[in-house]
Amino acid sequence: MFQQAQRRVALVGIDGFSPPFIERYLREGAMPALKALMERGVTIPLVSTIPATTPVAWAAMSTGTYPATNGIEGFLLHRPGRCFDDRLSGVYADQLNAEPIWQTAFLNGLSSFVVKFPVSYPSVAATLRIDGAAGWGGLTCLHEIAGARTNGWPENKDGTIEQSAGWRGAVPNGLVPLWFGTLTLPNVWGRAPIVFALAVSARDADTVVSIAHVPDWQAADTTLGPSEWSEPILVEAVDRRGERRRCAARFKALAVGRAPLRLRLFNTPVHELEGHTNADDRWRRHLLAAGPIEEQTDPTPLFSGAIDMATHVERCRLNTDWLCRVSRSILESEPWNLFMVHTHIVDWAHHLLHGAVDPRHPLYDAARADEADSLIRRFYAMTDELVASVVESAGGEANVIVMGDHGQD
Repeated sequence: MFQQAQRRVALVGIDGFSPPFIERYLREGAMPALKALMERGVTIPLVSTIPATTPVAWAAMSTGTYPATNGIEGFLLHRPGRCFDDRLSGVYADQLNAEPIWQTAFLNGLSSFVVKFPVSYPSVAATLRIDGAAGWGGLTCLHEIAGARTNGWPENKDGTIEQSAGWRGAVPNGLVPLWFGTLTLPNVWGRAPIVFALAVSARDADTVVSIAHVPDWQAADTTLGPSEWSEPILVEAVDRRGERRRCAARFKALAVGRAPLRLRLFNTPVHELEGHTNADDRWRRHLLAAGPIEEQTDPTPLFSGAIDMATHVERCRLNTDWLCRVSRSILESEPWNLFMVHTHIVDWAHHLLHGAVDPRHPLYDAARADEADSLIRRFYAMTDELVASVVESAGGEANVIVMGDHGQD
């Protein structure tokens, strides 16, 4: 058995950080929380796994075993007896053949809290485990009901936005309605879609869009001008099991105009408020403190041209702020012994921008290098905010570990 007198351990996993980049940003003052932690602690260089990929490296870290032992040997796994082209996802805990540290703690009577950590889902062997298999590896979270997407009018091509009749009720003061429509978000599980009512209005010199569950001015959830984000909007939607669930999503008005009339909306994933954790009843009080889960920082919408870089940075900002809030809530209110949280935004930053700053890369662009480096720095700085939140909330008697998985070099 572990001795209860041992120090508590909080681990922050930073996916894909590059040692040369992080060392330079430390010198330049971009990561003060990590620098302060290093100055009073120790640093240890580690060699990653073969292959050096996210699920393989984090599975080795969490179990202390080689990939051939723990069974996570890649993003896709072949298992004896299955066809060679019939492979399983390597990001799920039920493919682990070795015991992860949160299970070891749990089995020894200690409290382990795991927040969106790779290869931790599905798992019941933790005091609280929050969604460990979404936002990377090409996965759709099992608790995501509609995906992140951009829809526009009149350039609508897939029928998700259609013009409609006007809304019921009294128009709020200051708004002059110009156009009404409906937005239909396809359900990723083939269930009933999620439908919102839209109204584009003039507001003084501005043009704004109002979003509601039903076409009624009294039911409007938000009114947004160009480049503005909504707060989380609560909806009910049908999940993969055919059950109605409480969910939340945000909207950003990418463009709203009246001459000619134009509308482009981006929505974050429609994600369940509950049911994506173990144990769910323990999660509910942290939901009140942290708010609905903010995930999916995958840059695919940016690669496809559906959003711009500013919107991608804002998505990562929302995700980081949520990770900070939920980490503080757990660390300050729970009797924890082991806490683990993971962030993926630095890995995505290198996927997006590394070629522009590395002269060895075929897409290196000297004219863009400074701009790209400044953006990468922003993602590292955001990650440092998560380190700061964990260090402060864990308390001076805790051991805090900040760790990467595979580098970028």
